[in-house]
Amino acid sequence: SEELPAYDELRMEPADFTQTVAKEYRADRALVFLRRKRPVLAVIIEVQRRRDERKRRAWPVYTSVLYSRLGCPTYLLVVTLDEATARWAREPIAGFQPGSRFAPLVVARADVPPLRSLDEARANMPLALFSALLHVGTEGGEYVAYYAVRALYESSPEPERLDRTIWMLGLVGGIVGREKFKQIERLVMIEPTTKIIPRLQIIRDKAVAKGLAKGILEGEARALLKLLSARGFTVTDAQRRQVMACKDATQLEVWIERAATAGSATAVLGSMPRRAPASPRA
Repeated sequence: SEELPAYDELRMEPADFTQTVAKEYRADRALVFLRRKRPVLAVIIEVQRRRDERKRRAWPVYTSVLYSRLGCPTYLLVVTLDEATARWAREPIAGFQPGSRFAPLVVARADVPPLRSLDEARANMPLALFSALLHVGTEGGEYVAYYAVRALYESSPEPERLDRTIWMLGLVGGIVGREKFKQIERLVMIEPTTKIIPRLQIIRDKAVAKGLAKGILEGEARALLKLLSARGFTVTDAQRRQVMACKDATQLEVWIERAATAGSATAVLGSMPRRAPASPRA
């Protein structure tokens, strides 16, 4: 049995737990497994780089809210980047339902080997994703992340390919610095030695197969706009028209290569020429 802690006051508290002032609780990612379109398992993923006692108060909220929403078994999985943080995260949260053992499932770097090839990533997609998260910050980790991202892209159904790829890149980007992330972007989008096929190439191949020359250019243009949006760039209406009006496949490819490393949409597309003032009528 649990003993009450020492106290000097007892107060009655309202039993209505509705939050009249909203407080945002946001985990890194949540995955829901479905069978016949019904959720059968939910996993909340938290990437934890250091001890943070505030998270020990938020983690039960994440889990209980998602469980209440879906009504299926719900787990909290914490991905840690060092052993000390892993030991801290594994400790039960004693203040939450004393006597129970609410503690997250924890994965540390030592638990998952780095994958060294695209074939390994294709053979075990869940392992590839965890390997990428845990080892992306190590030497050569950009390749581990690239293998996982490309395997995820290849294994995803067509309507969700780009969204899932961006989802994974966003998770990886929250772990590493800008330079390392740029290395991963280059591998994913334009690295010729690894023969990555970006989305624009798949669109082009489909259009060729159907004999739709116009669809090739339109597909490349739309892929470029999606890439600019995925990188967080603001694209003006004029720039959007510029891209969609382009009929030069080589120019589109140049823009897409720039988009992997440039810092803005203008750096990709160049400055829009200003219109010359109209000549006064005689």
